[in-house]
Amino acid sequence: MKKTTAIFSALLVLICLNSFAQTDSITNANWKVGTTKEINGTSILRVSGANNDTLGLTNISYSDYKQIINDVNAQAVAENWSEERKQLFLKSYESTAKGGRINLYIERKTITAGDFKNFTVVVKRVLGKTMESEVYTEVLKKDVPDFSKTKKNYSNSTSILLNDPNLGKIVIYVIEGTGPKKHEFKFELK
Repeated sequence: MKKTTAIFSALLVLICLNSFAQTDSITNANWKVGTTKEINGTSILRVSGANNDTLGLTNISYSDYKQIINDVNAQAVAENWSEERKQLFLKSYESTAKGGRINLYIERKTITAGDFKNFTVVVKRVLGKTMESEVYTEVLKKDVPDFSKTKKNYSNSTSILLNDPNLGKIVIYVIEGTGPKKHEFKFELK
């Protein structure tokens, strides 16, 4: 049973990364505070936290549950999966991602800055014009970033699965660091 769980977990990570890799606009540094981008069919407003030469690049995308299922079905066809394998992925997402998937992409100048151990993702439900209620928090685990020789920086990406299908309107905070050196990036799904 443990071997099956390990294999399943590895496959889940691979499909998340494959789906994520197809999203090229999330790696684009040209996303200014106060502007909205449409990524994967979802409009996302960058409320705060600029991409710049000092901090680097911090971007997100979001896929709702229906988009995730469509991605799995498309990948199953493209890679000629067995029906059993496809159903395994569909059932996994049904139990872990009814609220969708957030993809986080960062680029930093140093390997230490690009390690996800320095990041926390907080998802809040919007209750009114100024009120928010926290529904999900994940302190990301150590994950050594990749080095790009062409860009001369370190990049990292991950997917966060949300299981609540009734999130409604949400905002996503990406918090880098702690204490006085903390940087906050805020995104609002439109």
